[in-house]
Amino acid sequence: MRLMLFCCTWKEERMGEEEAGGSLPVCAACKQRIYDEQYLQALNSDWHAICF
Repeated sequence: MRLMLFCCTWKEERMGEEEAGGSLPVCAACKQRIYDEQYLQALNSDWHAICF
């Protein structure tokens, strides 16, 4: 059995595209912009919670 530990950060931000200046994070899995209030930062990438 292989055990892998990941360091991830749970972000809680609410940001529309206007406030972000067009720089919303992009999900590493589905490649869509993340508009959710909560998302993960892990493996040097941003992720929707359901995509991680």
